[in-house]
Amino acid sequence: MPSNSASNFKSSTQNFINGLMIPLRAIPLITFNPTLLGLSMLPIACSIVTLSIVLYAIMAGVGTWLTSIMTGWLSHYSGAALVVVSIIIVMAFLFFTINSLTFITSLFASPFNDLLANATETALGETKIKQSFFHLVIVFFLDLRKTVLTVFFSILFGLGLLLPGVGILFIIGIAFLNTFTFITYPQSRRKHGVRESLSWMVEHRALSLGFGLATTLVFSIPVINLFALP
Repeated sequence: MPSNSASNFKSSTQNFINGLMIPLRAIPLITFNPTLLGLSMLPIACSIVTLSIVLYAIMAGVGTWLTSIMTGWLSHYSGAALVVVSIIIVMAFLFFTINSLTFITSLFASPFNDLLANATETALGETKIKQSFFHLVIVFFLDLRKTVLTVFFSILFGLGLLLPGVGILFIIGIAFLNTFTFITYPQSRRKHGVRESLSWMVEHRALSLGFGLATTLVFSIPVINLFALP
């Protein structure tokens, strides 16, 4: 039994590391393939446009509104407690904002990401899936269902980050949510719904966690996250 436990731990650790390295392995694949590189420009452009709209909204007054809310929260504290709570709120707010922007941009860029994902499978030698009109309709509603689920949990996990002491649990939730978002593209084309996606993640939980944490980290870096999406 101890031998099996050690073997399982070693296997899980290796899968976790493999998940962390997937984004790095994607860089040369995309960079040295003109088709993939060209398709990558589409979601990047969509991300930049979305970010520009959000920044305009902030300049138009949303930022002032959010500042007043934050000031109200901080009015109950003073001294050292005020400093600590301020830091926690600002860090959580920034993390929530950046990841929310990532999810929003990924939603708008979803059609372009699907094209990129399809072309990537072809580049890796996968058999191309025939897509009839009926097939596209099914895929659309599968993606719509997954999108609603993703938006709901992204808001839930983002709010959970504001809870002191248990924020790490919600970071793990966001990591798995990132993985769920990315595996949606190839799985929906194969008519795999939410249940199949979740089952795959449970079966490959170490790999899913590693990949999700890597993407969460990259998406939390301003400017870099615009180019990391593809």
